[in-house]
Amino acid sequence: MIAGHVSIKVVIDKIYRDLGVNTELPFDDMIEWLGEALAFIGAFTQYENVSTKLQVTDYKVKLPCDFYKLAEIGFNNLPLYWSGNSLVSDYFCRDCQIPTIKPTTNNSFSRETFFINDYYIYTSFPLG
Repeated sequence: MIAGHVSIKVVIDKIYRDLGVNTELPFDDMIEWLGEALAFIGAFTQYENVSTKLQVTDYKVKLPCDFYKLAEIGFNNLPLYWSGNSLVSDYFCRDCQIPTIKPTTNNSFSRETFFINDYYIYTSFPLG
């Protein structure tokens, strides 16, 4: 155990004990609820900013398993833009600074776009 931290199993055991829960609740749901509770109270110390390179194949790449929220995204050292696909939301980009409108005259911006759906990043380019 890391000093100052408590195992999620200890927290779940305490919930059962303190609330007098006699039926077993789905463990995966409880983990999700605890994460939501931490986010709700603003306890973001459990999150870590990570920068990683992903390999796009056939216009898509699976998000890392520890992915929580997108901060920035680029291709060939230029930023990508939300595709404006109305069938998906920008849930994974709340409060991020990723623009949705592509500039048409400035060459310092990528013309490539992306959107996130079903835990995949879908891009406008096939490989990269």
